[in-house]
Amino acid sequence: MNVSKITNKAINVIGELPQIAGKTVSSITQENNPEKLTSTLDCLAANAVSAVNMNAKKSNLPDFIYHITSKENYEKILKDGKMKISDWEANSGNGCNGIYFVDKENFLNKWLNRKETELFGDTDIGEMLMLWTCKSTDGSVAIKIPTSKLNPMQLRFRPYLQACRESIETFDPDTLKIDSKMVKEGLPIDDLIKYKNSNEPIEYVYFGEITPDMFLGCTETSFSENMREMIHNLFG
Repeated sequence: MNVSKITNKAINVIGELPQIAGKTVSSITQENNPEKLTSTLDCLAANAVSAVNMNAKKSNLPDFIYHITSKENYEKILKDGKMKISDWEANSGNGCNGIYFVDKENFLNKWLNRKETELFGDTDIGEMLMLWTCKSTDGSVAIKIPTSKLNPMQLRFRPYLQACRESIETFDPDTLKIDSKMVKEGLPIDDLIKYKNSNEPIEYVYFGEITPDMFLGCTETSFSENMREMIHNLFG
């Protein structure tokens, strides 16, 4: 076994805990014991994930989050066997290159019936999100994912309005890029507790792979010009 062929979990640990992992790798490599290296890093990874999961619960992370997409995209997910990064986010200046989710309670209470005229004019941002995901399609699907099935090290969030404002404030017209780490990478889940009592719409971004076996279920609704009707069909 080659020492470099360590597990994906070990790689995650090296990325998240460089000092600890670095010392571990250095020490065990000197012993020339690749099996011990892999076993030790896997154990370290498991403990790290467990700790992050506990912190995520304390941070007010919901038990379930929802990916809203068109029926056509939902069928493609089932066919391909995995979700893909949202194209419009990956190719736009204000997006993270991840998979996007909302929390049902936050969406219904802090997106819906919400207008931010300085950003979007006289548009309800909850309805705007639905229109982005399903315009010119047969309808919309809300895929329910338990957060317990996600790797907490790959899950982040963005305060939506704050991200929109930072996108505008840090936009460089010469390079057509946005200079904001929060906009491009999101915030760690540990920071979610800071927004518990705020009126901020929250979006979650996942940077790992999501496959249909992780779905708890889904609801569907046919397309309607009445976005409010579609939302209540999905979440009501």
